[in-house]
Formats: sequence, structure tokens, C-alpha cells
Amino acid sequence: MAHNIIQPKSEVYATRPYFWTDEYDQTFEYLGHTLTWNQTVTRGSSDEPKFTIAYLDENRRPLGVLFANNAEKRADIAALMDKNLPINLDRFKDPTISILETTESS
Repeated sequence: MAHNIIQPKSEVYATRPYFWTDEYDQTFEYLGHTLTWNQTVTRGSSDEPKFTIAYLDENRRPLGVLFANNAEKRADIAALMDKNLPINLDRFKDPTISILETTESS
């Protein structure tokens, strides 16, 4: 952002919002931002301590992703979001499949 202040030509400043909180022995993280979405898909089970919920647009592209106790997956989710490709819902739901292999192009 400072680069835009001192340079005669500014660049688009785009950053993906990120939030996290620790609540006792639980960690919650949220990557992205959306006020509306067309559908959600859960990776794993929300009945278990570790799960991920993706909030998808009409083309099944992730707009925001909530992790419960899954901090090690954040970089993979960010990479998936950077691709801006639709995800395969069945593959995303399966926690045994790498996050990076859940896009429709995989």
C-alpha cells in the first residue's frame, strides 16, 4: 500500500482478509470475505473437532473458508482460492484428498 503513495502509478491493492481466534482449546480461522454465497460444503464433519467449511459462489468457487482446528491447511486453501477455479464438491468433502487436488481442473 505504501508503494502506491510514493509511486506516480498506483497498483491494485488486493489482500485476502484473514481472521483467527483461540477459544480455550479450539482454534477458528476464516480466510476470505463474503456477505452472500450460493452454497456451502463441509470438509470432514462438523461433529468432529477438525473440519472446514467453504462458502461458494454460483460457480462453486470459494469466497470464504472457515477452519476449525485445521491451521495446517490454511496455505493450501489460500492456494486453492488463488486459482479461482470451481471445486469438485465430492472431492472437497473427502479429507483424505489433498485440498490442492479438489479443483475441477484436477
